[in-house]
Amino acid sequence: MWSKVFYFTMVPMVYAAVAIFIGGLIFKLAVVLFSKRFKGSLATYPKRLPRPVGVAVEALAVPSAFKKDKVFWLFILAFHISFFLLFIGHLELIREFKWIQLIPHEVFLGAGAVGIVLIISVLYFLFRRFRSPWREISVPEDFFILILLFLTMFLGSHLHLSARFYAGGGAFDIPIEAYREYLSSLLALKPVVPDGIAYSPHYVLVALHIFLANLVLILIPFSKVVHMVFAFLSLDLKRK
Repeated sequence: MWSKVFYFTMVPMVYAAVAIFIGGLIFKLAVVLFSKRFKGSLATYPKRLPRPVGVAVEALAVPSAFKKDKVFWLFILAFHISFFLLFIGHLELIREFKWIQLIPHEVFLGAGAVGIVLIISVLYFLFRRFRSPWREISVPEDFFILILLFLTMFLGSHLHLSARFYAGGGAFDIPIEAYREYLSSLLALKPVVPDGIAYSPHYVLVALHIFLANLVLILIPFSKVVHMVFAFLSLDLKRK
């Protein structure tokens, strides 16, 4: 029974989560594109920078958050930078990319620091919502998605740190080749769960990590986190 649950989490649920994620984003985009047109302009002034540059600066540097709460702004930057590095690390779990390895490094970048920064940032965003005035404008899904993110990143960091720093090494270190075989097989639509993962003492943690990541993917299009996709569109609209 448990082997079937493990396989379902590692293969069919991954495909289902990706399909729901993409389908949900397409649905949200369609709702926006086919919604009733707003008469007038939503532009904000003054427009200090050209449109493409201004959109990029607002999306990446978040100056509006800096003006309101510098601590919040610092955690936003830390989260976004760390998440980008985490994304690169997961790309390297699919296969080796020479352009990423221009400066030779072990997978993941940061030797565990990236995951720790993400965990601390998510905890800050979570506990911030227990304070006024954010508590009054929060809904259960806001807490739920942050808790899911925390658990996903905590388990991922545990897997990475145990592999990198566990003194005994050996069975606790799932080889990167096993991850690459698994992820590349998913992309090739010929899924395989290699023995390096299936028979590792960490296989339960790997399955939990992927299970939680699947839930995060499924929920993103239907939560406030979807702003990561529509941020550039909304900022562009403000400059029309």
